[in-house]
Order: sequence, then C-alpha cells, then structure tokens
Amino acid sequence: LKDGSQVRAATVGSLPIACLASIRNNSQSCGAHPLLFAGSFDNHIYAYSVDYGRNLGSLLAHDNAVSVIKLPNTEEGGEEGRLFSASWDGTIRLWDINEGRGFSQGSWSPPRIPVAEVGDLDSAISALDVQEGGGNTLAISGSEGGDVVVWDVRQRLPAWEGSVESSAG
Repeated sequence: LKDGSQVRAATVGSLPIACLASIRNNSQSCGAHPLLFAGSFDNHIYAYSVDYGRNLGSLLAHDNAVSVIKLPNTEEGGEEGRLFSASWDGTIRLWDINEGRGFSQGSWSPPRIPVAEVGDLDSAISALDVQEGGGNTLAISGSEGGDVVVWDVRQRLPAWEGSVESSAG
C-alpha cells in the first residue's frame, strides 16, 4: 500500500459490503498486510487475509445488515481481540474474535455468541465509536432516527441518551 498499488482484490460474501476494519501488527495479523474484517448486508462479518489472499471465515453477527465495525485502539487502552459491530437491527454486539481456535493456519474459527449486546433501538445504527480504558467500555451510537446513545457495555445500559433533530427547511 505504500506505493499506491493494488495488493489484492476479492469478493467477500454475496451481498454488498457496508463497512471495513483492519488489524495490523498483532497476534492475529502475522503477515506483511493487515487482517481485514468486512461487515455485509447479508448480516455477516467476514475475515479476510490479504497475505493469504482468501476469506478466513465468517460470523453471522446480526439479524440485519452489519452497518459498522469497530476495533478498539489498543494503544489507547483498548483490549486486543475485541470487535464491536452495529447493525440495522438496532443493536451493538461485542465479540471476542479469539474465542475458540481464533486464527490459525489461514482460517478463522469465529465466536458463536457475543460477549455482550446493548441496544434495542427502533432504527438502524449508522455510526459507532468505542472508548475503552480504566475498566470502562463505552459505545457511542448514532441511529438513522437521530438517536445518540452512550452505552456502558459492561453494565449493558445506556449512560446517556439524546436526539439530533433535523432543521432542514
């Protein structure tokens, strides 16, 4: 990627990809290129190895399209091996991507159930940020309906809720 040339091209899943996240230079990504996660309209999260040039596996993550994937910043206190996903189903889920066999020999044994789930919003989640540190995990979500919610993931409760109203006119 340093010289701007394409390294690989791939088809992941059968429906469009809605979001991407990558892990680089950690225990999951042992090659020269990052390990990619792709959230799809088919409700799955796919793991793709640029080094191996193939899909490593997939996880049925939600009941509707996966709209956002977030990996905590380990340099800012986030825990390695965790992946957050948000969906059009109005939920946020936390996954331990190392559960089971994790990543080995060019394949991924994905988790079967989330570590935590928050949210039951009436509209699709379209934005997500995650803040970890000091024993706290906060997920900040924005929905298509204008809801902004700060979730305490450990308590599985909203810590703050607000709404953004449109002033179009």
